[in-house]
Amino acid sequence: MNASIAGLVAVLIIVFWALGAYNRLVSLRATVAQHLQTLLELWQAQAQMVCTRLAPYEPGEDGGTRWITVDEETQRWRALALSARQFMACCDTLKTPGQQLPTLDDVAAVRAARHIFDANWQQLRDAHADLAGAAVPVDLQLLWSQHELLLKDRLTSHAEAVRAYHAAIEQFPASMMAWIFRFEQTGQLIQPPSEPVISS
Repeated sequence: MNASIAGLVAVLIIVFWALGAYNRLVSLRATVAQHLQTLLELWQAQAQMVCTRLAPYEPGEDGGTRWITVDEETQRWRALALSARQFMACCDTLKTPGQQLPTLDDVAAVRAARHIFDANWQQLRDAHADLAGAAVPVDLQLLWSQHELLLKDRLTSHAEAVRAYHAAIEQFPASMMAWIFRFEQTGQLIQPPSEPVISS
């Protein structure tokens, strides 16, 4: 009798532990997904802001642009407009259904697209200013800086959430629960220090 009660208690403990571990993994995954959604909205708003200002430099249906001259500055504007569109398209790949998280490869692709977008922006921003002023209008630079301030904290929060989620799914015995219910690893949108930066 005592052995039966002890066995029942042991089973109940295991069941309650499993439920607690599963709910914790679900909560951590949902936190990552929430931070990711916020980041994507900010990133795409920033890219859309650039695209709106750079519409004259984007290719038309015939592959050309509305600009006849293709001087060095125009090429820089065009490169920024195209990289902004490509970055927005990459961001769309991270919009997974429900609480699913994007794969490591998808996140790495978005980081690479963002790096190219940032590089094109910096190249245009740092271009030599002529008598008419800086290459990038001051108001556009101000809007970009405001977005960057918002993104800095969101990127850090997302990275911390990803690290906490990975630690949970890798820790035994919760790792067994993660394996059974397919809690997969995802990636950080901040460039991890151990990975090389992909250049344009």
